[in-house]
Amino acid sequence: MLSRHFFQEDLAFVPNHRLRYLGLSVACLGIAFILGIIGLYLMPESVTHWTKQKFGLMSWLENVHLGPVFDNDLFIFNWVLHPYFGAIYFMQARMAGYKFFTGVLFTALVSTFFWEYGLEAFVEVPSIQDLICTPTLGPLVGEIFYHTSQRLQQPSKMPKFFVGCALFFLDFIGFSIQKLGFAKACGICNKNAIYQENTPKC
Repeated sequence: MLSRHFFQEDLAFVPNHRLRYLGLSVACLGIAFILGIIGLYLMPESVTHWTKQKFGLMSWLENVHLGPVFDNDLFIFNWVLHPYFGAIYFMQARMAGYKFFTGVLFTALVSTFFWEYGLEAFVEVPSIQDLICTPTLGPLVGEIFYHTSQRLQQPSKMPKFFVGCALFFLDFIGFSIQKLGFAKACGICNKNAIYQENTPKC
């Protein structure tokens, strides 16, 4: 007779392969970046301050050469969305199992080279505010997100729907990886999980 072991979904996710989890996060971030740049490109120019007629490789080269400069973006972009997405970048390293300062380095690399001097530079000159606030404020917000997500994933009486929505807000990349089967498909398991005796481990 099998002992009473079971898979506990409420336990905090700790991947058994840190680098593999982080690589999967980077792939998901790349997809999110492409979708994000398309969404921003479709927004009115009065909001993004992007010139849609000027888009492409030559535009990227020119923008990289001209930058960085102080931008005139709306407050919500510079001081709300950039710190929030910096926190999302930071969460990928922390959820993979890396320490705080590794998360800070990861955030700086992603925000600077993947986004500011990467995709966004196709349509906009790199921004001084974004280069500063994303890798600095992002990890500070991200560390709060990280500890909050760890607490939410412990057994509690809170409604599952509320917990799920909160976890999605705190780390929509990690939520997708863990809850939609991407981790399992890549052979990544939760080390905190308890399996039935006849369930093979990754």
